[in-house]
Amino acid sequence: IYIVFILLQREDLRNRLIRLAGSGDLQRTTLALNDAAGRLARYLLAQLLLNTGFGAVVGIGLTVIGVPSPLLWGIVAIFMRFIPYIGIVGAAAAPLLLAAAADPGWGAVIETAAFFVVIEFVTGQMIEPLVFGHNTGISPIAVVVSATFWTWLWGPVGLVLSTPLTVCVVVIGRHVSRLAFLDVLLGDAPALTEIELFYQRMLAGDPSEILDHADRFLAEHALLDYCDAVAMPALMMAQGDVRRGALDETRQERIRDTMRILAQDLADREDVAAAAGEALEVSGGGSDGGGGRSIIDPAWTADGSVLCFAGRSSLDEAAAHLLADVLHEHGIGVRVEAAETLLRGLPPGRNASSTRLAVLSFFDAEVGIAHARVALRRLRRRVPGVPVVAAFWTAEDLPHDLSEAARCDACVSDLPRAVRACLERAAAPPADEAATVAPAKMEAAR
Repeated sequence: IYIVFILLQREDLRNRLIRLAGSGDLQRTTLALNDAAGRLARYLLAQLLLNTGFGAVVGIGLTVIGVPSPLLWGIVAIFMRFIPYIGIVGAAAAPLLLAAAADPGWGAVIETAAFFVVIEFVTGQMIEPLVFGHNTGISPIAVVVSATFWTWLWGPVGLVLSTPLTVCVVVIGRHVSRLAFLDVLLGDAPALTEIELFYQRMLAGDPSEILDHADRFLAEHALLDYCDAVAMPALMMAQGDVRRGALDETRQERIRDTMRILAQDLADREDVAAAAGEALEVSGGGSDGGGGRSIIDPAWTADGSVLCFAGRSSLDEAAAHLLADVLHEHGIGVRVEAAETLLRGLPPGRNASSTRLAVLSFFDAEVGIAHARVALRRLRRRVPGVPVVAAFWTAEDLPHDLSEAARCDACVSDLPRAVRACLERAAAPPADEAATVAPAKMEAAR
């Protein structure tokens, strides 16, 4: 009776529900209703298709076993599986009884029971949660949890309605901000973004899970894209916590150590996109004709040709490891120097006579321009006469006063610009230019 009257007055009930939700925001209410209707329609269609396939498998299997009327029991199985989890019991009961009556032994009964157990396990525990979760917007574990909850609350009726009711709950959580936790708990959207997951795993000191996500990303993108889109924003999140006083030195060092390990692991993996010739184009340098990838001067391949100095903190050093990893991928010899090298006035860790370029890695330089100036002054004392690139990592372009205060050979604010600045200096000159420059140098020497 309820179903009949609801269907007869569905437009009136819909309008009353919109009025109850608030007629001042018709757009959001209509969107929520359409979202719920679409999800339920996809759920019912997916359930019909899945049950039809299940019934076809049952009919074929019972034919092979030799149970009478297999087509009938396949059709019964289609309808019985609309009752979640327990409908399979009714679908299997009659074939088991017929198998026992038709076969004088126990072989057919055992084969029929095993057959239903296997196909129900595969369908109900593997295929069904994935299919329903994908089509309804709820996670596979939420499908199981919702069946438990609604069955406990309403018994068999709750079991039948568990997935549709949970779909409605998720839609409410998605469109009502105060109930957004329902969408987080039950929805199929990722709980954390790649950047948030990267930062959380760095805090935990677990590079293995980061590396697993990086492998999937690098299957379609270049190493520079991953470092710029995921790793560097994660370090900026960490710097934001440092600025608020929420990240102590111990955890900063853990992030730095995790980044160092991750950089070493990433260096051992083939960058598919870069290998396909999608590397950064370098203006003014040579090219091998393979999609703009620069030819590096052999003199820049020696270890320590580029020294990346951490300006002040462990996070600065972690960013320096990122830059060094990308430069290593392009064939440049890079070495990272810890923040103590500048803070305590120490010389570089190894012989710096082959150094051709120095890079300063510094977060929050726009907050403390004086700190950036001091770091640059100390860097020039460490490697006198070497060109300096100041990499002041920010989410936006560098402030004009900071660029003026840096007074260095190049001032950059993000990873692609820093890589480009290094590659432009490390690129080998074209062959005709090299042939012209060499005699001039010999004449000048004479």
